[in-house]
Amino acid sequence: MKRAAYLFLCLLGVSPGLAQLEKPVEQPIIGPRRPALSPDGNSLAFVYRGDVWVAPIGAVKAQGPAPLVRAYRLTDHVEYDNVPLFSPDGEWIAFTSNRTGNADIYVIPAVGGTPRRITYSGWGEVAWDWSPDGKYLVFDGRRDGVDPTLFATDVRTLRFQALFSDYRGVGYCSFSPDGKTVLYNRHGFAWTRPRYAGSAAAQVWAIELESGKRRGLTPPGRQHLWPRFLPDGQAFICVGTAEVTPSVSRLGETLPKIVDNERRTPNLWRYTLAGKGEQITRFVGGAVRWPTVARRSGDIAFEHGDGIWLLRAGAREPVRLAISAPADEKESTFRREVLNSGVTEAEIAPDGKTIAFEIR
Repeated sequence: MKRAAYLFLCLLGVSPGLAQLEKPVEQPIIGPRRPALSPDGNSLAFVYRGDVWVAPIGAVKAQGPAPLVRAYRLTDHVEYDNVPLFSPDGEWIAFTSNRTGNADIYVIPAVGGTPRRITYSGWGEVAWDWSPDGKYLVFDGRRDGVDPTLFATDVRTLRFQALFSDYRGVGYCSFSPDGKTVLYNRHGFAWTRPRYAGSAAAQVWAIELESGKRRGLTPPGRQHLWPRFLPDGQAFICVGTAEVTPSVSRLGETLPKIVDNERRTPNLWRYTLAGKGEQITRFVGGAVRWPTVARRSGDIAFEHGDGIWLLRAGAREPVRLAISAPADEKESTFRREVLNSGVTEAEIAPDGKTIAFEIR
């Protein structure tokens, strides 16, 4: 039988050794979002096409072109999975999903498996960080009152406790390495307005969990978004600006041509707990978004443009990651339907030969 197949291929002019399909060429994906680094900085979780993926990035160096790395899909659900977070030991990834109708928190083994549901509430809840011992997840929500509240939930027992409430909005939390302090964003416009300047700008605050003492850490007037503690516990990063981007003119005045620069662009900043800031990245134009810090290595990853960038600890410039994420479609991309009702907004062309209409 094998000899007959061999002769058949030869008659067709095909060499048996070349009869296989060519391997597909993998290309870097466009639009990975919400990066989360593992504690050692060797793995990156991110959101792509509504699921959580994980890419091995240990081979990516501090400088030079990043090699193409292949990610694997961690979650696979028709609903939206978002905001992954590696546990301190790197064994679990928490994420938020609306698969039950509203945003709830889940955890899943970092190597893949069945997700476990952590929160059961009618309010939408998003987990922002793990406690350093891996026992708790901190999230913002509303349970017994109307004020925004930070909660900590035990991932084993699912018992939760309120850390504090505020009449202003709170979120984007980060535990200090010793577990005694939590950074958070207080008040502010949404992250989609990172250049906003004014009295409603988001600020970075800290709460000492034992005493309950709270204080602001960043200067008012401009947005300071996504605070994350650095491994030494003495400083943190966030996204901010150093100059205000002009937006409107006063009555009777005309704004001159606006020239953007790195000081006006929302970039990555390093702040001490005393409030002293230093700009880290120097992009012009598009904002840096959603930074993440590796707990042990101090590596930083963040969104910028249509990709994810990596800044290794001690490096001066970030490198753009090249990630492939090959996968099957969840639904058929082509579908034939016959529609014979439901036409609205019909309009006949002036020559009477064509009609345009809206349906569905």
